[in-house]
This record gives sequence, C-alpha cells and structure tokens, in this order.
Amino acid sequence: MHHLIIGELPHLTVGAVVFYLVYVRTSGLQHVAVRTRLLLLSMGAFTGITPDISKLLLGDLWAHTIWCSPVLATFIALYYHKQFRFWRIWAAATCTILMGHLGLDLLDNGVALLYPIIPTEFELALLAKQDMAIPVALVACMAIGFMPRVSFKTCIVFGLLICVAYVGYKAVVKVQIEEQLRLAYGHYSEKRPTTIIPSSDFTKPFTYSIMSRHFRMYGHSTFTAKLIEEHKMFNTHWQVVNEYEHDGVLYIECVGSGKNNSDVRAVFRSTDYEQWDRVEDGTLRR
Repeated sequence: MHHLIIGELPHLTVGAVVFYLVYVRTSGLQHVAVRTRLLLLSMGAFTGITPDISKLLLGDLWAHTIWCSPVLATFIALYYHKQFRFWRIWAAATCTILMGHLGLDLLDNGVALLYPIIPTEFELALLAKQDMAIPVALVACMAIGFMPRVSFKTCIVFGLLICVAYVGYKAVVKVQIEEQLRLAYGHYSEKRPTTIIPSSDFTKPFTYSIMSRHFRMYGHSTFTAKLIEEHKMFNTHWQVVNEYEHDGVLYIECVGSGKNNSDVRAVFRSTDYEQWDRVEDGTLRR
C-alpha cells in the first residue's frame, strides 16, 4: 500500500497543476479565489489518478489508452457541469489524463497507449515510480504560490519547467550511459541483453545490468553519468575480481566457492571473449 501511494504522487501533483492551468487558460480567468483554486487543484489531482482507479477496480488497460482519455474526461465533466462549463472541464480533464497520467507512465514503467490495436507497452524508462523529485518540486511551488502577493500561476508554471528540466537531465544521462556501456562492454557479446533501470536515488539515477553468454555485470551510474561497476559474474558462479590483456590474450581472475565454503581462485583466458579456457597454473598480472 505504501508503494502504491508513493507511486500515485506524481499523477496527483502533475494532474492538479495541468488541470488548473488548462482550465484557467480556457476560461480566461485573471484572478482565481483561493476556494476555487483549491477546488480546481483537487479536481485535477483526482483526474490524474482516474486511469489507475479503473485499472485497480476493473483490471483493464482501456483507461490507459489515448482512445479512452476523452471518454473518462466526459464523465468527469458531466459530474462537475453544474459548477463549471462542461467543455472547459472536459478540455482540462483530457489534457490532465494525457499529460498527468499517460505521459508520466510513458516516462517510467510503460503504458499501452494504442491498446488493443497495438498491445505493446511504450516505455522511455527515465523515471522511477518512487522518484519524488517531481512531486516535491510541484508541491513546493504550489505552497509558494499561495503566499500573499505571489502569482500562483507563475509559480506552478515554474514548477512544471523544473520537472521538464529534470526529465531532460535524466534523458541526457541515460543516453550517455548507453554509449558508455556500448564502448565498455560491447566486446563481450554482439547480442548482449542490456537493461537500464531508473532509480529514485538522485546520487544513482540509473542502475544497469548486462547479460551475455559468459558474463553478468551489474552496476549503477552517478548523477554525472559515470559508471560504477558493482558486480561481475563469469559463467554464472565465478565472481570476476581482476582482468588483464597481454599479447592479444584476455585474462580474467575469478573467485568461486569450493568445499567447506572455501574460496577457489581460477584464471581463464580468451582471444575473442566467446571461447574461454581455464589456466590451471599461473596467476593474473596486476
């Protein structure tokens, strides 16, 4: 339940801000009373999580598609049409669902936007579900906006710009990580399954893993896109502790568990990173 609530915070905050901005823009309001402002924000927050409510109750994917967004927005507009203009609520709700929910899902764990025509989930994998950068930025800007003689609209627009900049930063870091992994580990296997997963830890924006025929490598990146290798396994049960190249021959020194849980060291050599032979005698140069 805790992770579910945390995962909905980006939808709640982005939904509230987008709904408010679209409604104010379409209505041409210059000054919005505090009571109306709070009502619009709460409507937007609810609208932002509407697709997940449908998924939780009905277990369907329809609410997470671009086809269903205007339909959900219609129901929301009908519910509030006695208090606000129907088409203004409909426009605000549609934009909120598309940007505040489907857009965020596209940035984190993926969403089947074109289901059922294309059931494949589209995923950019830039944000983690528990990433609090966006909710914190928007809540802080909204709080400042409620202060006397401060433009609420300007504050939340600034908050959105911070969020866009943060997503852009994560995109740049991921591209740099992909290039570094290609240069550093491309020789292990041409058909290497590489996985890069966003993290909610700002000091470790992404974690990565590479699975090839002989190797399994795990690590993370720093906020400056520097790669930190944490663990490397050879043939599933040997942990790589050192590597060395001499006269075109590649050597790796590994540690494994032997009888009585004792450490067993072994050295393997190869010329192509595909065929490896164990060296019975000798140690790896350091």
